[in-house]
Amino acid sequence: MNRKIVNRIFIVGCPRSGTTLLQSFLAGHDQIYTLPETHFFSEILKCNSIIKFYFKQKHIIKEFNIMKQGFNQNNFNFNLNRQSLVSEFIKLLDEQALSNKKFNWVEKTPNHLHCIKVITKYIPDAKYVHILRDGKDVVASLYEVTNNYSEKWGGKKRSIKQCIRRWNNDIKISEKHMGKINHYFILYSDLVINPQKELLNLANWLGIEFDKKMITQREFNSSNIISDWEKWKKNNFDKLTRKSKFKEIFDFRQQKLITKNLHKSNIFKFNLD
Repeated sequence: MNRKIVNRIFIVGCPRSGTTLLQSFLAGHDQIYTLPETHFFSEILKCNSIIKFYFKQKHIIKEFNIMKQGFNQNNFNFNLNRQSLVSEFIKLLDEQALSNKKFNWVEKTPNHLHCIKVITKYIPDAKYVHILRDGKDVVASLYEVTNNYSEKWGGKKRSIKQCIRRWNNDIKISEKHMGKINHYFILYSDLVINPQKELLNLANWLGIEFDKKMITQREFNSSNIISDWEKWKKNNFDKLTRKSKFKEIFDFRQQKLITKNLHKSNIFKFNLD
């Protein structure tokens, strides 16, 4: 009997919250297929035509080409409407996973946090794994990376206030999904302190067996999920650390501003096990 996809999983969260770290763990599982960020849903929502989608979002098409199937310049169907395009996208991921004898796939694009309603419309059985990180650390990391690699982050540097606003907005979105049966939450700090415990709990939630290779092959699998141009992510895999850059990057006045304006989320007070 032919096996079918068991889980279609989306890792979501504010950028610089540990989404790539979590994906790198899951990439080591024998039954999980994953790939670099596609930005698929966040990009198709911006485009009112498939032709515009193709010509403005060729990096997504490139990811499809990496999978050796589907959308390339010669066979791309410009008559596809949005629903058909999503169907083709899901079909590609399903087929690629199954061709590798894997029965679960993980798509990780932090911005898909903003697309949960749309994703659920097209994939009712989708599962979402939110990774949550302390706001001060996210603001520090987001500020640093957008200033050091601004050309890769939309061509402009982010101010401290913009970074605060982004974390506040994203954590509030995650809060709205607390308690929903198809949403799972992991704290970045817990994942760093005890990855085996957190991954075992996640595997149980997904209904799959825990695989030790999620931990032992984490660094090796990073090469399969990080695109060449994402240089800042390569530093994520040197070692697991809880070291905070908050006090290194910001002076006392800036630290006070950030602490005062961060959303006081109750999400960190819940027992997420």
